[in-house]
Amino acid sequence: MLEAKRLAIIMHEKPDADTIGSSLALARGLWQRGVKSRLYSRDRWPAPFRYLIEDERLEPRFDPDEPDTVVVIDCGDLRRTGYPNEVTRFAEQAGRLIHIDHHGESDLYRLANYRYYDPEAAATGEMIHRLLLCLEVEITSNIAKPLFASLYYDTGGFKHANTDSRTLELAGSLLSAGANLKELVRHSELDRSLAQLRLWGRALENSWLNDKYGLLVTVLTQKDFAELEADPSEAAGLINLMNQANEAKVALLLYETEAGLRGSLRTESQRIDLGELANWLGGGGLRRAAGFQLPARLVKEAENWHIALSYSPQAGVAEWQTRRT
Repeated sequence: MLEAKRLAIIMHEKPDADTIGSSLALARGLWQRGVKSRLYSRDRWPAPFRYLIEDERLEPRFDPDEPDTVVVIDCGDLRRTGYPNEVTRFAEQAGRLIHIDHHGESDLYRLANYRYYDPEAAATGEMIHRLLLCLEVEITSNIAKPLFASLYYDTGGFKHANTDSRTLELAGSLLSAGANLKELVRHSELDRSLAQLRLWGRALENSWLNDKYGLLVTVLTQKDFAELEADPSEAAGLINLMNQANEAKVALLLYETEAGLRGSLRTESQRIDLGELANWLGGGGLRRAAGFQLPARLVKEAENWHIALSYSPQAGVAEWQTRRT
């Protein structure tokens, strides 16, 4: 990375605090070492984490002919970069492709020339912190803040099973370096719109529990978002609230977006591997937190919900393949 003349940092689509915090910290650390970089994502900065941004711009279009080095941050697979064809083309052109992640091995892991991979890390931000120390970067407050957000988010506010003494020691050092817990909580957990609260209320009211499997499920349709004047991005965080139900072994949130159907999965069970399940559905993630996206819509018939697969904006309902959820 220190040899790069034109370095690109790619976050995963629908960026969360881990990919955002890790990418910002890496970019700012490399800046200390005299290396400029550009940040890329298909999606905009999510509102809860905009307070972390200084003067960084997020580029929506990635041209594989522009950089000589590409770093992909916190992406479990190639598709989730948002630029699968472009990243593949870059790698095939003998560009330096670096993959930094704590998810399972994937097509992206195999495609990369250089890999920094640690499935035991609580967050990719933890790995970036180690990397910056190796590069002799000073952990200033504007680096500590995004790294702390990364760590806080991927441990569920230090409540998930991936939190250990090493995690808390790192959190303490980042607070000492200038991270602000009160600021983070205010922006990411307390600063919610009325539309978002109503959206969560509807989702919780409509949730149901499969007693046989201990599966708590809820759905949000585009009609729900329109009626409540809420954005699909405001569904973020809801799955963690669902996961608090003591009757549930697994929580599943299904919600519609313009691009199709998204699913979020959470569990506190040590015996369930949600990452493997999400991978089977074309997504990915960790053992206790994972997600996926399908070209589909939700359809309700009587009291039953169905997933209508093979959706395209041009196809009518009669042309969809329907599968019972």
